[in-house]
Amino acid sequence: MPVNYRKMEAVFSIGSNLGDRERNLRKAIELLAEQVGELMDQSSYYETEPWGVTLPQEAYLNAVVICRTEKMPEEIKQDISSIEQKMGRPPDHKKNAPRIIDIDLLFLGQLIYNTEQFQIPHKRLHLRKFVLLPLNEIRPEYIHPVFRKSARELLRDCPDTTSVEKYQESDQRE
Repeated sequence: MPVNYRKMEAVFSIGSNLGDRERNLRKAIELLAEQVGELMDQSSYYETEPWGVTLPQEAYLNAVVICRTEKMPEEIKQDISSIEQKMGRPPDHKKNAPRIIDIDLLFLGQLIYNTEQFQIPHKRLHLRKFVLLPLNEIRPEYIHPVFRKSARELLRDCPDTTSVEKYQESDQRE
């Protein structure tokens, strides 16, 4: 049976650790709303220790954003790449290197979608406190379609011990 993509919630994790991190997140949110769909909700910003890196780098600002969209997964993937490139992220960016912006699609409704290059839900979201804390702030009851656990349960069970603190520097919801 075909999936109905009409007005599904697309849940994104966004992060930045280069340049004006707050401005980078605001711009990414604006571009997601323009290109993917109507902005429904966003978390606070969280300052986070870099995850999965071996070389020292600056802390990230991260947030979770939810847009309502009618787009299909591959269209959203193209939009993410386009936004990242517009904001100055090179297409050949090395994994876990510092970045102006990083956008990951975490969920698209309750869709389970797997290709070699792209998976929904995001395959490592349950291992990342910097994703689960902001998700839990705005959608604690969101159910992971594979694990059948809420965001609250995923956060409780998350093995990640990196530092993730709510960021208080300015009003993020301008």
